[in-house]
Amino acid sequence: MTRMIRTIMASIGVSALAACATANPSSPPEVLATTVDQTPVMDAMAFFVGSCWDGVFSDGQSTDRHCLRAMNKGHFVRDRHFVDGARGPYGGETIFSWDAEEGRIVYIYFDTAGGKSEGTLIPVDDGFKAPDEVYEMADGRSMTIASAWVITGPDSWEQRTQDVSGDAPKTLWTIAYDRAPLGTVEGLD
Repeated sequence: MTRMIRTIMASIGVSALAACATANPSSPPEVLATTVDQTPVMDAMAFFVGSCWDGVFSDGQSTDRHCLRAMNKGHFVRDRHFVDGARGPYGGETIFSWDAEEGRIVYIYFDTAGGKSEGTLIPVDDGFKAPDEVYEMADGRSMTIASAWVITGPDSWEQRTQDVSGDAPKTLWTIAYDRAPLGTVEGLD
């Protein structure tokens, strides 16, 4: 695990991880009592989990809201997002998990347009890279995309995504995110 990720994890602490798993106050008591185990996926993704992230695309024409929560005592992470503006509306859901056999984080994504993708999330010095996501559109077409999740501050990060299907990578989007309180994803909830 990289030094930056370890530093962020240490600053958050185990008690904060437990707080990340707490559902909203209207949830049944058995959900509120859930604790988060120390798992590889939670260890790696602690910076992101337990917050929503409000993002603006670099062209200023669209927004993207992500909310990440621990699932099943931290063995999985659920990320729901919604894009609005010129690129929307659409949204989706990603489930991250630990692949013990391969020793890495894997994920599967489903969107409201009927598309789906799978990929790998790899810790790097300044965040994560997802080099091998294969996105399958509802009409059967597919593309391979690569993303970088770059932590830019204690409460901010940037996603840089490219289509790497062809001979030369093509930038699809860059989004700057700021931490927001955990809440709902309007448009999906």
